[in-house]
Amino acid sequence: AFLDGQMAMVGCHADLFLDQPLLLISTWEGDAFSLAAFHRAFGKMQADSTAAAEIKAFQSTLVATIGDTTHSLENGAGWFECDALPQRLDGMFDKVDGRWICCPSYSQMVRFNRMFAAEATKSS
Repeated sequence: AFLDGQMAMVGCHADLFLDQPLLLISTWEGDAFSLAAFHRAFGKMQADSTAAAEIKAFQSTLVATIGDTTHSLENGAGWFECDALPQRLDGMFDKVDGRWICCPSYSQMVRFNRMFAAEATKSS
């Protein structure tokens, strides 16, 4: 799960788990900032019922736009499969191993919702 900045968590099966600490170069202030940013955003999301509605709207609009495709999206993040993106989604997602990756920030979800709401208003 991508948390923020340079922070992420990876889950794996017990057979793949290494009980020795990973050796890597890290900047503690970057890690602390990323974790603090995630913690702040998560707290804001829990306290704001509008945020849950924005995330739901983003995911349902995205699924409606890409059509009947295979996808795995949870809270707006994940992947979906389609041969080509609809033109209005061009440039918004990266394709990796045949799947379009979806990992937007909350502010990107809000902008996406506003863009599609404006398009719907124009076509009405």
